Amino acid sequence: MINSYHIDLREISLDQYKQTLKNANLIPSRRILKEQIDERFSSLKAAGIGTLAEFLAATKNAAKIAEFAVNTGLSVDYITILRREVNALLPNPKNLRDYPGIKAGTVVKLAKVGIKNSRQLFESSLKGEQRAELARAAAIDPDELLELVKLSDLSRVYGVGPILARVLYTAGVDSVEAIARADASLLFDRLAKAYLAAGNSRVDFKESDIAFCIQMAKRLPGSIEY
Repeated sequence: MINSYHIDLREISLDQYKQTLKNANLIPSRRILKEQIDERFSSLKAAGIGTLAEFLAATKNAAKIAEFAVNTGLSVDYITILRREVNALLPNPKNLRDYPGIKAGTVVKLAKVGIKNSRQLFESSLKGEQRAELARAAAIDPDELLELVKLSDLSRVYGVGPILARVLYTAGVDSVEAIARADASLLFDRLAKAYLAAGNSRVDFKESDIAFCIQMAKRLPGSIEY
């Protein structure tokens, strides 16, 4: 069983990611990534970059970025923005206290046994027997722990933070595999209804955002055994 917390960027080719960017709903500061995208990605390939992992390795610090800019003819600003967007595919672990609907006492008890964020919880809860032992060690309800594990698992997906994880869970989408199997239009409708029912005045995500989440979920290893 593969226990990776993140997408394996070695498996995402430059061509695949170029198509992803073309279809993505980028924030204004990153829309430059769509400009002259075919020409710019051709420059990346000419420099020997075949996967996103290779791109990150070639641009791992300021000196490498400057060198890479000279070799490719791309600007430092463009390379830096592209690196940030690629790194966003590897979301930072979320603090457990940020998940709505979880008792503060549960978070405190987990912290006492060394579990403070979503990655630590994920890595400690891959199998049922691990979750049972963790529930005993932290003296918390196994069902509440399972709920938090599922919320943490959902937030491994690009674009899914603690709040959207709760919306997904409430809508009956409680695993990465469930996101990966979903139809974008149907899932968007379910989430929009759940989001508004939770008291939000408007839906601040689009169907294209949900479609991208589904695409990224398909690339995540389904590591947790439920």
